[in-house]
Amino acid sequence: MIFNKPTIKVLFLSAEVSPLAKVGGLGDVAGALPIALAKLGVDIRICMPFYGLIDTRKYLVKKIISNLSIPISNKNEVINVWQTYLPKTKIPIYLIKHNSFNSKEIYIGERTILNNKYTRKPDDLKRFSFFTRAALEITKKLSFQPTIIHANDWHVALVADFIKTFNKQNNFFADTKTLYTIHNLANQGIAKPNIVGYTKINPNLPIIKVDAQDGDVNFMVQGILGSNLINTVSPTYAKEILNHYQGAGLDNVLKKRKKDLYGIINGIDTDFFNSTTDNLIYQKYSLKTLRKKINNKLTLQKQLGLPINKNIALVGLVSRLVWQ
Repeated sequence: MIFNKPTIKVLFLSAEVSPLAKVGGLGDVAGALPIALAKLGVDIRICMPFYGLIDTRKYLVKKIISNLSIPISNKNEVINVWQTYLPKTKIPIYLIKHNSFNSKEIYIGERTILNNKYTRKPDDLKRFSFFTRAALEITKKLSFQPTIIHANDWHVALVADFIKTFNKQNNFFADTKTLYTIHNLANQGIAKPNIVGYTKINPNLPIIKVDAQDGDVNFMVQGILGSNLINTVSPTYAKEILNHYQGAGLDNVLKKRKKDLYGIINGIDTDFFNSTTDNLIYQKYSLKTLRKKINNKLTLQKQLGLPINKNIALVGLVSRLVWQ
């Protein structure tokens, strides 16, 4: 007798998803990885905030849930949920519509430094913790019971805390596992302890009590300690962040979960980054016509006013010019 393997269901949570809304590499991964997973047979659904900057005509959004009440702080907030799809795919994107996300910017405050770590203004910390809470309620409303919730970076790092707090009231997520991906360890989301009261997360959760001992609640710490598994963007980075110099103050926290920490190298969307079809390069080329690639180098040297010489090394780098 042949038994079919059950379909893996993934709820993919990200504050940024390319091409709808992004400011960096997080958005690129969130727009490409779900496509690769869907090709492997994963039933993946993306959830992100419905920012005011999202082009509603271009992405053909439609409302699928009206006036859903989300308990947060000492009141209920009402959201609407709209749906679109990743371009050229059948992968649904659930867009959470709430007045806190009406801005034309993803973040409403500048990034700040606290104890040599990056965080955001309190309003942004509240916005994204609310988004995380709302995403779980949407999942229940749609009866989409995920095998895995894949949370990306500090914005949605409280998801495991929410599940542990509210699962006693509703066992919907009883069999759901959480994966937390660290894209940039330095951006941590550091809040005052009163964020626990705002979210209604159980203050007696052991990881909350331990985290709050130093006078703050660190979203990144919660994601690391609370999730079933943790991964980051490459095997090398997974090793680097375990040492003091590159651990952004969290190397000891990460060492506690070392056996559950994996480095999986980021891939690229090979349909988008395709030298045979790319209209943004001067000379298209393929593996069979690799000799034509040199024309792009010579053209770039000319455009930049550099000496035009095919034998001079030319290096392009997309990276932050910082330690972390």
